[in-house]
Amino acid sequence: MMNSQQPKEPQDQVRFTVDAETFRKFCEMLDAPAKDNPGLARLMALTPTWSEKADIDGASETK
Repeated sequence: MMNSQQPKEPQDQVRFTVDAETFRKFCEMLDAPAKDNPGLARLMALTPTWSEKADIDGASETK
């Protein structure tokens, strides 16, 4: 029996096709080591406002 709540086709996915060279470059980018990103590091160091309001222990600690 099929679950009536699941759509027949995934609604949150997109299928696209590329040639072999484009796919190779895409895989290289995925496999490459992460680049230094100071903006992302600064963002991840911030304490979320909801943590402070919820009085969550360790909210201001950084890893």
